[in-house]
Amino acid sequence: MKKLLIIFSFLLFAGLTTNAQDLSLFFHTKHVGDGDTILKYGDAGAAEIVIDHLVVRNNTGKAMSILVSRERLDMQDETSSQFCWGLCYPPSTEVSPNSRLIMANSASTDEEFSGHYLPDGVLGPSYVKYKFYNENSIDVQVSIVIKYLGSPTGISEEAMMGGKVSEIYPNPASQSVSLDYQLTSNVTQASVKIYNLLGAEVKSANLENGGNRLKIDISNLDNGIYFYSIYVNGDAYKTKKLIVQK
Repeated sequence: MKKLLIIFSFLLFAGLTTNAQDLSLFFHTKHVGDGDTILKYGDAGAAEIVIDHLVVRNNTGKAMSILVSRERLDMQDETSSQFCWGLCYPPSTEVSPNSRLIMANSASTDEEFSGHYLPDGVLGPSYVKYKFYNENSIDVQVSIVIKYLGSPTGISEEAMMGGKVSEIYPNPASQSVSLDYQLTSNVTQASVKIYNLLGAEVKSANLENGGNRLKIDISNLDNGIYFYSIYVNGDAYKTKKLIVQK
């Protein structure tokens, strides 16, 4: 009996592992693990923040009809989200009414799925979970959490009055990046931080008082898309995209 239980447990685990590998997700051509959280920055004053398109891959030898469900895990008040899966649906849609057929050992196009977030001027993070699953077998699924973070445009403007901070250049960059800045006497602390797509800080540097040019070595960063934020007196002053391309 004990041997039967061990065999059954092994088969169950193997089945779950296989299902987990039947579908996979790619964000900016990079594989994203099931259940991972990725970070999307944007301007909180903008009309809309749109994540870069996700690609769903069918790793099996059979075609699958794939549905998408959305779960708003933790949304800031007054914000909203919606998604497109072939067709674009209103914010009230939680599950795509229509599936998309993905052939065996093939992937969706990078135009088929996009998630949209409307910050409506509200600051702070919002979390949205998207799950892609086989219409005929819900156990075959893969999911991702998008953390939307609006850059607080306008904050620290009083401290920066008469000062300036340039955007990072060159962009794309390969070995190093620079930025020029002129800080006012109202700025007590300023820094720049670079994050990868999962929101992990990979580089940081402080801006000295007054004016200068800051140079940051990025030679050890992998090719890909990153975000950098300029912090002034502890507040995010601006957030932009940085492309590393060697």
